[in-house]
Amino acid sequence: MSSSTGGIRDSTRAAPAAGRHRPRGRPQGRGAVSPEFLAPLSEVTCDKGESVTLRCKVCGRPKATVTWMGPDQTILNNNGHHIIAYRGRFSVVKRCEHKLTKCTVAVKLVNKKLMKRDQVTQELSLLQRLQHTHLVTLLDTYETPSSYALVMEMVDQGRLLDYIVSWGNLTEEKVASYLRNILEALHYLHNS
Repeated sequence: MSSSTGGIRDSTRAAPAAGRHRPRGRPQGRGAVSPEFLAPLSEVTCDKGESVTLRCKVCGRPKATVTWMGPDQTILNNNGHHIIAYRGRFSVVKRCEHKLTKCTVAVKLVNKKLMKRDQVTQELSLLQRLQHTHLVTLLDTYETPSSYALVMEMVDQGRLLDYIVSWGNLTEEKVASYLRNILEALHYLHNS
């Protein structure tokens, strides 16, 4: 692992200290699905001034929006900033901004307690060799006292399924194009 910080600043914002959110949206048109909680928000208690993270998972078509509300039912302003973090078994991926270039990047923070250095080094070695248009590029690495950080290019569209669903009606050509891209990337990975 290199020790360069690369000037990365976490651009995520903390969730409101107390409140709840509700999915909004009504089914519109063919294929629409009413919003529902796949993972509902649980009650959280904290003292004044403490920070907490509130999480839920909402699905629906068109994509549901989440409105944060305080205990008195007033809508809390989040200034358009949302936490964008994806959690896996050994790591968390955060959306960050490079201080010098102002480019948005994805930083995968691998917990040192959960994954050994040689396992991370093996992943790094693989990522450094990969060069394919349909795979993310490793830009930099660094180490903190608690984690290994892998800085990669940001893929803004999120999960492929969500991106495809957002298109609405897909043509056979579009689906074939996605499958071709996925299969080309898999073929490249298996031959690397």
